[in-house]
Amino acid sequence: MAKTQHLANQSVISNIDWLCVFIYIMLVIAGWVNIYSASLPLDTGEAVFDLSQIYGKQIIFMLLCIPLIVVLLSLDAKFYEKYSVIFYGIGILSLLGLFVFGKTVKGQTNWY
Repeated sequence: MAKTQHLANQSVISNIDWLCVFIYIMLVIAGWVNIYSASLPLDTGEAVFDLSQIYGKQIIFMLLCIPLIVVLLSLDAKFYEKYSVIFYGIGILSLLGLFVFGKTVKGQTNWY
């Protein structure tokens, strides 16, 4: 009983795998650097945060994901175990939906 109360009183921050968060952040930054380096012309002096370019839009997506990440990390693992079948079903339905709603471009079916 005391062990259950102790686990319930632990903060969410102490349960986060910080190594995993750090690796995720490094992968996101490396991905952005790849997008930036692949899409930046050599002769222009464009800004890094130019929102009309693909690398600027990627920064917006990265910033919009931060609240989602905080919510997902704050949920207890039991939540994911309890609703895993529903998450799996949504994933399968979204993949099957590609046959109906996906766009075919140059012989391949793309995401929504």
